[in-house]
Amino acid sequence: MIKRDFKFVVELATEFFTQEYIVQRMSLIESKDISGWEIWLQVEFAMFLEQHIAVGEWIREFQYSMDMRSSKKQKYMAIDFLVRKRGAKLDQYIAIEIKQNKSAASCINGMMKDACKISLVKGSEDDIRTMWSLGIHQALPQEDLENLVNSYADEYEVQLGPNCIKTKPIENTNFAFTVF
Repeated sequence: MIKRDFKFVVELATEFFTQEYIVQRMSLIESKDISGWEIWLQVEFAMFLEQHIAVGEWIREFQYSMDMRSSKKQKYMAIDFLVRKRGAKLDQYIAIEIKQNKSAASCINGMMKDACKISLVKGSEDDIRTMWSLGIHQALPQEDLENLVNSYADEYEVQLGPNCIKTKPIENTNFAFTVF
């Protein structure tokens, strides 16, 4: 299940970031040094999911109660996207958290913090089948990025799925996306 869900999320991200108008906008964001575009990206991704043939359902910013034994500060948290594959059980979702940062290190750090946050969802409300982070950042070689991801995973004590780290450049930009 983990490998299938990982492959599905990587395929969604790959399709999304190969759309010509998304590449054009990413190129403009880069050339004009625009910051704070994560919400725009999430809205575009939502429209993409709505039309995708393999997506049975998606929910944006779904609120979960947090386990107060582990999280003393927050009662609730929102997950960027819950996605149910077409044909999957109605009550099982793939969670996707999206981060964007020009710096690959800062982006990966934020992705790890999100992974820790997801682990605090109250068990009685947990319908998350698997959880994935999708980060958009400056491109780095695959090996360098995997080392960065593994370093932060060790620091935050996050268990990553085996062979479940993928980075792909976004064509005609200096950006890349990473899924883990």
